[in-house]
Amino acid sequence: MPVSPSPAQDFLPAIVYDIGGKFDQSFNQMAYRGAERFRKETRIIYREFQLTSPQQRIAALRSLAQKGATVVVALGFAQTDAVRTIARSFPNTSFALIDGTVNLPNVRSVLFKEHEGSFLVGMAAAMASKTGAIGFIGGMDSQLVRNFADGYQQGAHYIDPDIKVYQSITGTTPDAWNAPSRGGALARGQFQSSVDVIFTEAGKTAHGAYRAAARSGRLAIGSDYNQNYMHPGTMLTSMVRRLDLATYQAFMDAKNRVWSSGVQRLGLAENGVGWSLDQHNRDLISAEMETRLEQARQDIIAGALTVRSYSSSRPPIFANTLQYTIAPGRRHIDIVRPSRGANNNNRNKTRWAFSIVGGKDRARFTVAPGGLLSFHTAPKTEGAYVVLVDATSGSGRTAIAIQHEFHITVSNDNHE
Repeated sequence: MPVSPSPAQDFLPAIVYDIGGKFDQSFNQMAYRGAERFRKETRIIYREFQLTSPQQRIAALRSLAQKGATVVVALGFAQTDAVRTIARSFPNTSFALIDGTVNLPNVRSVLFKEHEGSFLVGMAAAMASKTGAIGFIGGMDSQLVRNFADGYQQGAHYIDPDIKVYQSITGTTPDAWNAPSRGGALARGQFQSSVDVIFTEAGKTAHGAYRAAARSGRLAIGSDYNQNYMHPGTMLTSMVRRLDLATYQAFMDAKNRVWSSGVQRLGLAENGVGWSLDQHNRDLISAEMETRLEQARQDIIAGALTVRSYSSSRPPIFANTLQYTIAPGRRHIDIVRPSRGANNNNRNKTRWAFSIVGGKDRARFTVAPGGLLSFHTAPKTEGAYVVLVDATSGSGRTAIAIQHEFHITVSNDNHE
């Protein structure tokens, strides 16, 4: 239910949560905390809207603006186009877009330096790992998720240049943020590759990964919100983004008539990102780990240690999901096909590895350097299989990881 202001209230703030709900124990809930802090301090009620489908974005923003909202906070890069459209139609309403950029005089674009916070938890993961292999699971494929993954990998390699970093993406649509069973499956697939610490930026999808880690005795790292309490003893830490601060400040600036538009970037120096330490993970973080993380934090703020942000000009971490259908008994699939962003010119220099995420049969696969995927035993049972194939080129700090996800359906309808 929306929170309604009193008729006499002149200043009217509002917030539109992204899909997943305001109590998602992650991104939305962090912003909700900021809105609630504002309400408690000022006794000013705010309106809110919880999106349940992408089609509601423009309608929600328009409705709030038409009802007299003074300032509207819109959460998530997926609301970028909707904010741009409605902000043009309501130039006297202020908008704060979090995780997206709109260049209009009444829009504040709030971006986080998530790569800085991810660098620190990457360090923590590398220091905690006993196998020399750590993992990352992202939600919807985007530059935001890639920035998390890239910072995490940089931090891990800062501690151990030879550590293996396995990376998976959940999908390419907003549903990727709300698929906990898929998150669990991806985590279990990485655990089969000796991963013993996993970091997620995947909304509710991450909950499945956390459960899988707890059940298998591995460690997990939360994101956006302090999620250490979710599975005490197996949550190594959380990479927190201060959406509460961004939301609170947007409301307060509009109330005090000191609103500013343009781009705000919140990193370690602005207390916009960080890692969490509390009673739930105190026993997992040694004094040496804490000292090294604090020193790195100070060095990043001082400029003595540089963490690069993800650039769209760099090769992608993730490639497209590919779908195949094969007939029972077929043993080979040629997986060398162009994918958006894949570095197709370096196929012959690529080292392939694979892991099985799901399937009715525990089938075994081999991937040849040229890209021919072969079943050791041809599957005879009809059903769905998911195979993750990790391609890496180079080594150490210069390694580029491109992951292909193959959905293989064994069916009598023999077509690709």
